[in-house]
Amino acid sequence: MRCLIALLSQASLVVGLLAALSYGAELHTAVRMRAPAAGAWWNAHEFYLMEGGATALGLLLALRIGLRLAAEADRLRYPAVVTLALNAALLLPLSSLCARAARIGVDGDVAVVPDRIAAFAGFAPSKLFDNLLTAGLYFVKTAAFASLLGLALFGTVLAGAMVRASRHGATGLDSQPDDDSTSEARA
Repeated sequence: MRCLIALLSQASLVVGLLAALSYGAELHTAVRMRAPAAGAWWNAHEFYLMEGGATALGLLLALRIGLRLAAEADRLRYPAVVTLALNAALLLPLSSLCARAARIGVDGDVAVVPDRIAAFAGFAPSKLFDNLLTAGLYFVKTAAFASLLGLALFGTVLAGAMVRASRHGATGLDSQPDDDSTSEARA
């Protein structure tokens, strides 16, 4: 299970960072010159791929952190599987929510970075660097908000699993009671 989570984390990081790089550097124009239909599709979807990649990365990192922090999670059967399924089911709504939260504090009134870079390198490099910096920061903020939500989700699933395990007693964490033990308890 941990290998699957690591593989999904790497895939979401690659997709999200490529989309953030493309969005910041406006690489869709280069794709449009070669293949207009593919460039138009990429232009329409690169921002959503960046948001989705950042959200998936945050949720998966939260799951990995939660599994490391929870000693009980190794003995319980299903918290990682259930959380992974919930992450997949809630990816689109959480992506929109985390993207909105990542926009908090973003305003265009203070343009310190592009102005300082423009003084040294000129307008075009400062605009490119500012776009890349903005897209990268947006990616990181979206992933951070998603990881907070992912930790809350994992904690909820883990608490439910622990309650379920406590109903089966201290030794019944991994399995249901045997037929022999239930028949002996009835006798």
